Amino acid sequence: MESRDLLIADPESGAAYYKDEELVRLCRRMSLMHFEYILNPCSMVTRRLDSDLKNYYQHRNPKCKQRVWLLVFVVLVVGLPTLYTKTMMANPCKLHEVSIDPQGDGKADAQASTMQQTDCDVQDSLTKYSIRLGFILIGAAFGLTVFMSLLTSCLQCCHEKCTCCNLLEVKRQLWRPLLMFWYFYLDPRMPSLKYNNEGNIIPCLYTPVSVLMCFVYVVLMIEMGGLGFMGGRPAVGLVIAYTLGEICLLSANYVMGGAYDVIMITDSHIDSWSPEGEGKGKRKSVLGKIVSLTAARKSTCSLTGDDLRMLGALAESDNAKKFKAATDRQHGEDTVDSVGVLELFYLVDTKQVVNVVTAEVQTLHDGSIFDEGIAGLLASKHQTF
Repeated sequence: MESRDLLIADPESGAAYYKDEELVRLCRRMSLMHFEYILNPCSMVTRRLDSDLKNYYQHRNPKCKQRVWLLVFVVLVVGLPTLYTKTMMANPCKLHEVSIDPQGDGKADAQASTMQQTDCDVQDSLTKYSIRLGFILIGAAFGLTVFMSLLTSCLQCCHEKCTCCNLLEVKRQLWRPLLMFWYFYLDPRMPSLKYNNEGNIIPCLYTPVSVLMCFVYVVLMIEMGGLGFMGGRPAVGLVIAYTLGEICLLSANYVMGGAYDVIMITDSHIDSWSPEGEGKGKRKSVLGKIVSLTAARKSTCSLTGDDLRMLGALAESDNAKKFKAATDRQHGEDTVDSVGVLELFYLVDTKQVVNVVTAEVQTLHDGSIFDEGIAGLLASKHQTF
């Protein structure tokens, strides 16, 4: 689409103009902030709202403590199949001693025969190899996490040396299935984990706990589903996988989730933020919109002129730029690397659709917003665009 100036009417001066490039950049900032909120809201607070909280978060969520609880969780995952077979699993496959009546006259033979029920391979295999399955589960999850991290680092290095290929988009698409899986399925089931998702499991590699949990759940489903398929009972395997998965997510949320005071302080700063010079709570901020989008699990977003001006005030602070963020998005808001779940934005006041992946700005009815003239636009009810 041919680039042209997009008129944004400022309520104070009435003479602010955003080019399409600036509009795309602000929408990408919104997408990046939403990405930060669903994965690490503490980092979003320190980098954009109050950098003084960095010391508090380091004190409440030290890396050594995180790794200790991670070790506890690893032990739990390894023993999870065994725990399930010893407690919750219904096993109809035990041996039963019965009497046989070959004549059918109600008089059984004196000698009893031992019989075994059929279709018991899944339960038998899970009971016999439970510890081994636990080690395979956690080992495969760690291996996939490290592999994704190394592949991400490789793509970033190649992008810095060769800008002719859009390797950032390749990296984004590589992570997108896992990101969507976290956003729509795992995060609602373990909402406290993202408040303790700052550090990396393995230093110098992008290995946050959230990525490990995604792979633990995926490997668990494949492992138990494969066990059921090989035993001729795929449905039983999937039921077992779902049960173990829910136990795993509940345990991880409790063991590795953020502390209650960390959650309270983080959410308070997000809920009470307003642009500098405005009173608290006078109007809903764009951060409140991020919270609402996440609660509803939406993947598209609408913005107003007020939202865009607030986004302009939410750039990373100078102090925050000194902090090394535990994220794979290192190339800023001017690139597609900043695009997370939100890819499509609708600007309500001017009926504009912004695609932050292709950096295109399109009008629903091209030219219609200029038919009324500047005077009519400034005299509109909202006076925001």
